[in-house]
Amino acid sequence: MRLLLAFALLIMIVSSTVLSSARAFRHSAAGALPSILHSVANLQSSSEPQTDSDHHGTVQGNVVDPEGKPVYAIDVSLIPIDKTGDDRWRGTYRDWTNRDGSYLFNRVSPGKYVLGVHAEGAPSEKHPFATIYYPGVAQESIASNLIVENSKTLELQTLRLQRLETAVIKVHVVWNDGRPVERSNLLFHNPSYPQQGVIGNGAPQIENGEGEFIAPKGFKYYARAKVDCDAGDKIETIESRPVQQIRVDDGFTPAEMTFVIPSAECKLWTPK
Repeated sequence: MRLLLAFALLIMIVSSTVLSSARAFRHSAAGALPSILHSVANLQSSSEPQTDSDHHGTVQGNVVDPEGKPVYAIDVSLIPIDKTGDDRWRGTYRDWTNRDGSYLFNRVSPGKYVLGVHAEGAPSEKHPFATIYYPGVAQESIASNLIVENSKTLELQTLRLQRLETAVIKVHVVWNDGRPVERSNLLFHNPSYPQQGVIGNGAPQIENGEGEFIAPKGFKYYARAKVDCDAGDKIETIESRPVQQIRVDDGFTPAEMTFVIPSAECKLWTPK
């Protein structure tokens, strides 16, 4: 009998202890709930998605000629100053001006840059302007360091270009036997701008073996001509030989140039 009473008393003590602990837990949890919800809210707030502009800056400006007129379709480069070699080339942002002379770089990684016009593209007949760096200097080494920051727009002052003198060179393109080529193209490369294949990114067409080429003064050029022959299922391009090296400047510019295509006359390829 005594054993039974002791067992019943033990059950009552345990039940009371469990009930008390449960009440304490409910009170503790209720008191901690606002703090927990606040922490969750803070976590949600800090993890909200950020817009792309939060991670990039913007650079914009205008380019005009010496007379103050907008320059259309000229190359503008935003060049990182802390990179070299391939990393510098890959890190450079490139744009071409609109008809109003404006340019816009709107997804630029934060960092320090210099801005150049004609920094990579050589002066040409269409754009006979000297290379210039912001705010209007000829050498990149003394150009302003432009600091691009997240979510900020850097609006630059208008850049006024310097026009270069040009020279006109009379051109002849002939086959091996001396007869004029009915249709050919000129390829002039300015080695001062190694990243560009041919100046102006174009190949002026020459008709019936006679024409002219207009080149800005003050540079050396590698010059050749080419023809595109119709070889049935493919186009066979033949270039003149040798590649001619000339200097275009006062007292050095050749009056005429003759390009010889090292081949007998071919059927010229015509776009369909």
